[in-house]
Amino acid sequence: MMCEVFTLNTGHKIPMIGLGTYLIQGTDQTLKVIDEALKAGYRLFDTAHMYNNERYLGNAFKTLLPKHNLRREDIFITTKFVPSTSYKNEEDYLALVQESLTNLQTSYLDMIAWKALSKFKEQGLIRSIGVSNFLIRHLEELKKECEVVPALNQVEYHPKCYDFELLQYCKDNGILMQAYSSLGTSSNRSLRNDKTVVNISKNYSKSASQILLKWALKRNVGIIPKASSKNHLEQNMDMNFDIFEDDMKILDSMRGSYDERLDWDPNSVI
Repeated sequence: MMCEVFTLNTGHKIPMIGLGTYLIQGTDQTLKVIDEALKAGYRLFDTAHMYNNERYLGNAFKTLLPKHNLRREDIFITTKFVPSTSYKNEEDYLALVQESLTNLQTSYLDMIAWKALSKFKEQGLIRSIGVSNFLIRHLEELKKECEVVPALNQVEYHPKCYDFELLQYCKDNGILMQAYSSLGTSSNRSLRNDKTVVNISKNYSKSASQILLKWALKRNVGIIPKASSKNHLEQNMDMNFDIFEDDMKILDSMRGSYDERLDWDPNSVI
């Protein structure tokens, strides 16, 4: 089962459905999850320097890509760096990039989410540069300071937390919006247990998670839900159904007058 792809403003293609790898740790678990993910059709894998699992993923890809008759260029790997005052110059960022390349056992990264890396894109170490948790004002500021328009903006995005104005801005500027926490978090299942979502899911004979993911995809927002079981991996990839517009509006109405964030609030960043 394969999914739709989106052509980034760099010309590279990214699957609209990917696997978030947060909390996937250790050799055995990583091998098992990535094996099932590749079998289910996943070709986008999202990690981060702070997840401390790049090395496990690199070993898994080296072992499993040949098993599934795949090459490195058949998958899309995203990693992320957290802003830090300890990174003071180009050499510090290059060290981070090189560490991720070594851990992931690859000669290039499809995408890195951080703005100070445009030179490494020119060198071919990075194919696309994305950002995370950027609001319109942050993107406008980046425009003024950086020659590279980000290819992607990864934000918290679900029926209780969304910004259609930001989504439209990203579309107008050729930036793909990609959602994290589409299903809530491991410690907060309120989205998946919400009566509105559960009732709608019954109408389509789908799970609440599938309804939440399809809601984002219908807005042309990419998704990277975390999953570790075979059932959930396959379920999250099974988006071959539609949601009626009336139900989309009902899901939209869950937001109320303010965002119910499960993660941190980028409005606090000036």
